[in-house]
Amino acid sequence: MAGRRQSCVVFGAREAEAVEKLAAAFRTPYYHIFTTTDLVGLEFCAALKNAYAMAVGIAYGILQKLGGVDEAGANGHNLAAAIFGQSCIEIGALLKVAKAEQAFALGLPGAGDLFVTTNGGRTSRLGLLLGAGHSFAEARQIMIDDTLEAVEIIRSIHIALPKLESEGLLASGDLPLMRAMIDFIVHGIPVYLPFDKFSAYN
Repeated sequence: MAGRRQSCVVFGAREAEAVEKLAAAFRTPYYHIFTTTDLVGLEFCAALKNAYAMAVGIAYGILQKLGGVDEAGANGHNLAAAIFGQSCIEIGALLKVAKAEQAFALGLPGAGDLFVTTNGGRTSRLGLLLGAGHSFAEARQIMIDDTLEAVEIIRSIHIALPKLESEGLLASGDLPLMRAMIDFIVHGIPVYLPFDKFSAYN
């Protein structure tokens, strides 16, 4: 912002008129503002992207564990992309459960914010440590001074899943990536990626 670089954000408020007035007051030629009255969807994305950014970070931890970029230039981006794509699908599924705007999953609140968060910071570093072979307990000790929002989001979803399943809002096979992250964080299971359960296309 200080450098006046092109940037895009989403403003949210319950009242359309109020959010449009705020957006009009803050817009500049370099600060582009989209608006919404769907605060639930906006807040869901803001929280969920932290958990899923951790998952994307795992790809680069796996790369590190294997010795880094090889002679052919393999850099882990394909694996990260697969995890990123599944993350967006699962964010959309959770938005549906919340009766929020599912399109957010593929737009700036979901995929956009997820992309930004995967490009460095605490959350992606946690994923990198897990992918490199550290247990969550070890990674937490290494990052003892860091606030890890992703961990709290994953724990919260772990608590919510049984209720969502009992109410028929989610099936036991839904959210395979999130369930894997629950295994890593809550149950202390070593990192694995459930590729065979990722969403397929017909």
